[in-house]
Amino acid sequence: MRGWALKLFVSICLITLTSVTEVNAAGTASLSLSPSQGAFIVGNSFDVSIFVNTNGNDINTIEVNVKFSPDTLQIVSPSAGQSFISVWITQPTFSNEQGTIHFAGGLPSPGINTTAGLVSTITFRAKAPGTGTIEILPNSKVLLNDGKGTNILTSVTKGSYSLTLAAPGGPEISSSTHPDQNAWYKNNNPVFSWTRGLSAAQPVENMTEFSWWFDQDPRGYADNKADGTGLNASYSDVQSGIWYFHVKGKISDLWGQQSSYAVRIDNTPPAAFTPNISPDGSKPNERRIVSFTTTDQHSGLDHYEVKVLPLDENTGAEPFFTEHTSPWLTTSLGIGRYQIIVRAFDKAGNWQDGTLTITNEPPPPTLKEKFNQGIIVNGRFIAWWMILTGSIILLLLLLLILILWRRAHEDVSEQIQETLEKAHERLRRQHGKIAAELKEEEEVKEVLSQELKDLEKDDHDKGE
Repeated sequence: MRGWALKLFVSICLITLTSVTEVNAAGTASLSLSPSQGAFIVGNSFDVSIFVNTNGNDINTIEVNVKFSPDTLQIVSPSAGQSFISVWITQPTFSNEQGTIHFAGGLPSPGINTTAGLVSTITFRAKAPGTGTIEILPNSKVLLNDGKGTNILTSVTKGSYSLTLAAPGGPEISSSTHPDQNAWYKNNNPVFSWTRGLSAAQPVENMTEFSWWFDQDPRGYADNKADGTGLNASYSDVQSGIWYFHVKGKISDLWGQQSSYAVRIDNTPPAAFTPNISPDGSKPNERRIVSFTTTDQHSGLDHYEVKVLPLDENTGAEPFFTEHTSPWLTTSLGIGRYQIIVRAFDKAGNWQDGTLTITNEPPPPTLKEKFNQGIIVNGRFIAWWMILTGSIILLLLLLLILILWRRAHEDVSEQIQETLEKAHERLRRQHGKIAAELKEEEEVKEVLSQELKDLEKDDHDKGE
């Protein structure tokens, strides 16, 4: 037994070593972004290049899939620039709505062996303050020039970029309803206030008139027409999205520089959805997998919360929501009906409920359980096995009574039959006796009749 186990262990080690050797023999490659981080002003553009490091291997084909944050970044140009790729299998395509880029290309044999080969350069524009992310997805490919198309991509990078509004040159703006320019709020009635001058600490007393504007353009501007002398403005029923408040002050007859302030508004809940559960059966005390997903148009999804509500119980205690991710494994649920509520929250605090109802039917009772079941009569529980036993005993008693009755009936019948036979015999004898007597009487009558005839004849003869 020990020898067999040792052989098995050695075999596994050899297989593992062979697999590792094959991977190392195939080689590795990586795709990277340059720059992979940085700070940029909203409204400005910047370039991000994709490089490949073949780590000493000859490659001839590359497929790149990129995901970026569409709420803060926008592609201006996906130009290939000075790319080493000479044949584009798929021209660069992108979607600013989905935040995706895809392209594939290569070059003839013997391919390329490089530590920093330029694949493509993409121009992005910072469209909103916050953090912009650009990620090369793991399903990208770098194929060896080995006639087999072996994928040797083992490493990809992710870029993170800080996007901010330009430093204010005009009044300092604040918002009591939307104090954080990078946070989402479901309040769609923003209120803004500003200072006379660059800040409250540096007032400009002769800045008495202001011009302001509210739009969705980070580079929007207020015109040179005064909108008032006050230091606040408010808007109501603003549609969901990223908005910008611009304001500038007038000093004497000259308009000063403009300041801008961003507000992120989302008062729309995530999209409607229905959770899925597996397995679909109704077996009680079985843990099940609940899957759920949805989307949010503006601020994006933040998290999910789940609550299980028993529908057949009224305990008076309301179950609470707990945060979970999909897929979620339920607890063991007993017999009965349950409503599973999945609540999806977006980053502004709006939520949408997805619900499903499950019913756990009791399993068919076993033979033992059937025997232990029963009925209640006058407040007393009587098990089925007791009823069945009593029924069998009663049936046996009835059968016994029937047998005894039949036997008694047979005895009476025999007595009646015997009495009838005796009576019949007596009647037969009496009938025979009477018949003999009648016969004898007839014979006497015949004798007497003959004697009478003889006498009459004698008398007649004597008369003559």
